[in-house]
This record gives sequence, C-alpha cells and structure tokens, in this order.
Amino acid sequence: MIYILGGAKTGYNLYKKLQSCAIDCELYYFQDEYASKKKQGKPIECFFNKDIKTIELKNIFLTSEKAFVNTKSVLQDNFPNHFYLRDKLNLPAISKKIKTNFIQEFDLNDYQFPIAAKPKESSSGKVDFKFKKINNQTELDSIMPVIEHVILQPYLEETDYDQVAIAGYFDSSSNSLIAVTQIAHYPKGISAYVIDQTNKFQDTIKQITQFLNEINYRGFIEFEFKYNSQNGELFVMDINPRPWGWFYYYLSAVKNLKEVLTENKNIDLSLKKAWVNPPRLAMANLKGEMKYPNIKDVLSNSICYEPMF
Repeated sequence: MIYILGGAKTGYNLYKKLQSCAIDCELYYFQDEYASKKKQGKPIECFFNKDIKTIELKNIFLTSEKAFVNTKSVLQDNFPNHFYLRDKLNLPAISKKIKTNFIQEFDLNDYQFPIAAKPKESSSGKVDFKFKKINNQTELDSIMPVIEHVILQPYLEETDYDQVAIAGYFDSSSNSLIAVTQIAHYPKGISAYVIDQTNKFQDTIKQITQFLNEINYRGFIEFEFKYNSQNGELFVMDINPRPWGWFYYYLSAVKNLKEVLTENKNIDLSLKKAWVNPPRLAMANLKGEMKYPNIKDVLSNSICYEPMF
C-alpha cells in the first residue's frame, strides 16, 4: 500500500496515476487542498490514527508543503534527508556539493534594490507570498511585519537569467532525472510552460546524482536554478523533495511506475518535448509574457498537457 500525504494537485495527480496502474494507494489531504475540494481521499487525521511504525517508510510519499509543515514533529526523524533538502538554510552547502552557485542573502543593514524576497519555509502560513520582487523602500517596508520569516537576496533579472529545473523520481540513476527550462509562469514562480533540456544539463544531472547517492536519498525531487546562458553559471534557488508544479510532465512519461514502486526497477521514461498548463499559460500571456509552444509540436502531439479535471 502506498500512502500519499498531501492533497495538492501534484498529490492528486500521483494518486490517479497509481490507481490507473492498479497500485494500491491511499490519499490523505489537508484542509482546503485540491483533493479535499474534489472529494478524493481522506482527511490527514485518518492517517495519523494508524500505527505508523507498521508502515514501510518507502511506501509513504510527502507530496505537498503542507505535508512537510504539518508532519514535521512526527516524521522528521524518519525522513531526515527530505527535511534536510527542503531547508533553505542548507542551500549554500548543497550548492557546493553539486558544483553550482548560491546567491548570498542580504541583511537589513546591507542591501540594494531590486531584492528577491521569498519565505524561509513555504506554506507555513507565516508569509502570504511565494516570491516577490522588491523595487523600493516602500515595498520593503510592506513586508517588514513578516521579515523574520523571509529570505532577501539580489534579484537576478529575467532578461539575463533563464529558470531551469532538474527533477524526477530519483532511483539512484541519473537516467531518472530530467532537466527543463521554465518558459512561462503564472502566478510568479509557478510554471505554465516548460521544455525539455535534459541533454543540455547532463553535467549537473550527474553531480546531483552523485550527491543524492552520497546521502542515500530516494524519491521525488526537484532542484530549481537560475541559469546564465552567457557564461553557463547555475545558481540554486530552491530544492523540493516532493512532487513539484510541472510534475505531471514527468509522471505521464514514466512507462513502468508499478515496477518502480513495487519491484525497485529503474525508471523508464518516454518524454515529450514540452509541458503546458493551458489556463496558466493563457494568464501568463495576458500578463505580457507572450510565450507559445511551436505549432509543429502541437500538431505532432509532442506537447504534454496538464489535466484540468
């Protein structure tokens, strides 16, 4: 039995995929998550009524930020690598391990605009934004009530940096990871359109593979980067040891999910060229991004579309 803790859209998609593969699974959601609104799964309290000690850890998937925040006191000792990877304070050390760069934080005595502001812990409820560009003192003053829960960093201009992610269900092999460029977003920080760039970032994929094997990590993982195409520099922005926003692109490409989860087989992928969340892409373009998939790729069925229902 697979236990999915977290009923965000990614957890819901995983639940539906496991069901379609005839894999026994149960989905547990938190209040107001996507699955609760779809009336799929059970409230998280039902999971904690179980004797957790009798459940194999490899059969538990933490699939949302709410799951990490609300299970920390119970599951942190069982999933030390997961909680280590999601702690933003560990990003400098991790960036060195995978031979990439890290953006140093500002403090309130030494900063310059524009500033990138983001929560130290997502979905903790302490900060009401995922990412914010701070252009002036007035905007900085507006977040002062929650500043102790916020990371401040230099803002990397979008004209100079692409947003890149490396992700997958890590099974110890670099072949289980893919890389994408995140072309469009809506709202800010949430992908609407990504394209496959796996071949381009093989060196970094190999470094991540080595690092994850060193800490004996297995499971869903996403590394987010800013990429300077002029000099090839990658800056680690975030690590998500769980399914991620454009997760369905990867999930739909897995040809042998049942064998991976029940027989420890390596991932077998058949990836399309790109993924699109149509409503989000439409809103991104209304906001001026003006990014569209290649019409040839659309006609040749080379695009993976996020399911809307």
